[in-house]
Amino acid sequence: GAYAFIDKSTLITETYLLQAIKLVEESGENFLKILHREKPYMKLAKYLSNASEELTHADLTEALPFYRSPQKSELMALATAWGYKHNIIIKRSFSDGVEFFKGDTLEETNLDSLIVSYSTDFARDYKADYAPFDQLGSHLFQLEGMNWCNHHFNNEHRCTEDALPTFNMVVLDVDGEVSLNVAESLLTEYCYIMYTTKRSTEEVNRFRIILPLKFTLNFSAEDYKAFMNNVLKWLPFKSDEAANQIAKKWSSHAGGELRVHKTDVLLDPTKFIPNTLRNESFLSKQKKITSLDNLERWFANQMEVGNRNNLFLKYALCLVDSGLEFDSIEAKVLSFNKKLKDKLPEEELQKTVLITAYNKYCERRES
Repeated sequence: GAYAFIDKSTLITETYLLQAIKLVEESGENFLKILHREKPYMKLAKYLSNASEELTHADLTEALPFYRSPQKSELMALATAWGYKHNIIIKRSFSDGVEFFKGDTLEETNLDSLIVSYSTDFARDYKADYAPFDQLGSHLFQLEGMNWCNHHFNNEHRCTEDALPTFNMVVLDVDGEVSLNVAESLLTEYCYIMYTTKRSTEEVNRFRIILPLKFTLNFSAEDYKAFMNNVLKWLPFKSDEAANQIAKKWSSHAGGELRVHKTDVLLDPTKFIPNTLRNESFLSKQKKITSLDNLERWFANQMEVGNRNNLFLKYALCLVDSGLEFDSIEAKVLSFNKKLKDKLPEEELQKTVLITAYNKYCERRES
């Protein structure tokens, strides 16, 4: 009626009705926005993620009126926690005693668009490409005489200075530390590709592991090195430390064994990103279990009250797959249990975990 009156119309048409309905709908939506305004820590996280450079407390105080409160540390902690759940990572760094903050919005990785470059040359003509996960093995890793990288390069020149920062998978080089079967057992949760190298034998497996990341990241050469060092600390077996070089190349192998394992679970890189609270928590936890070897540390990090027996069984079966004699397997399982704060009763391990492990051990010996 109001719209018709304004137009001096004697009739209320359908157009007036639709305009009135639209007004009411938009008014309701905006009223809800007023009632549910963004909290200051949400605004802070979004502001940092949109900033083009690192910001100091002084920069934030000048730009954001709500940041002038004395609870800046608490506000930043809340922004960090909220950002983590919304794919925003807030990084902290120090220079000459000044604290800097930088936010990055993480983009989820598309398995049909994994970043690779390749060439038959040592350093030149590295063609930038985006490869589907399903085709990487047969179309690249098993080609003869091909070199490849998990980064793109300016001018197709493979060197640290020309490496572009974006990547969405990590590459690990395992040189006889564990067998393919053990590595598969340990990483079965994740999406991966493994292929053996020219120097691999049946007795000593040498192979590469390609793990797509849950998010696409952008790092300088220095940050990439720190990131990969964190990944290497997380692994349950030793891997070549040279994988932390941003311009590292790997060779394909036409005669290698290829194993492809596709799942919905991609490796979450957030706890490995340097200068973040999650990474600080990860490193702190690693320091507390330095007395454990790589494999023990891998399972200790996953230990919870309700799943300890199951994880001990997985640990014991990994030892069986590694080819150890049963006496050594039993000794390692019992020794690992003694190192833990929340131990399982030894009798429980003997009657459950070790019996199953012994049966698996006998099956392997017979085969």
